[in-house]
Amino acid sequence: MRNKDVATAEDLKGLKVRAASRLSNKFLTDIGTSAMGMPLPQAVEGMSKGVVDGMIVPWEVVPSVKLNELATNHIEVLDEQGRGMATSTMIFAMNKKKYDSLSPELKKVIDDNSGREHSAWVAGVFAEGDAAGLKATEGRSNKISQLPQSEVAKLKVASDNIAKEWIADVSKKGKDGQALYDEAVALVKKYTDAK
Repeated sequence: MRNKDVATAEDLKGLKVRAASRLSNKFLTDIGTSAMGMPLPQAVEGMSKGVVDGMIVPWEVVPSVKLNELATNHIEVLDEQGRGMATSTMIFAMNKKKYDSLSPELKKVIDDNSGREHSAWVAGVFAEGDAAGLKATEGRSNKISQLPQSEVAKLKVASDNIAKEWIADVSKKGKDGQALYDEAVALVKKYTDAK
């Protein structure tokens, strides 16, 4: 946050907050903020001029765009296990037909450099970036706080609506939205619990 102290979900109402994705902006709207969907460089400029009150970004981004210099308050929104409420999902994918056409030697190269271990390595790189960004911010006189769990619970209620809307939207397109959602939740739980 540029210069606002946020201690409750209610404190976010009416603030102009930037997020990067359609669903994050939907979430911000649902909790009463003025969602500002814009590219990061534009948002940083907007924050420096007071057009934007705050942003949702991972810690790793903060020092690279000098948000630790622009913002006075940083609020972490963590669940009971200390995980952030939002996540970015990235995937490296290859057309199966193309993969099947490769020689066994080339398939081995791909197989040896993908899968769960590779995914864990990439996640570790992002975690290191977040730790460095947090450290760079802690080195300043900025206030860093965590939203209390009672307030996080209020935000979770708003995010439930987003999941329901996504399920309905996907179902309208001829897919089983609920089954896809349930499968995704099960996979996240499986791999989170396997740490």
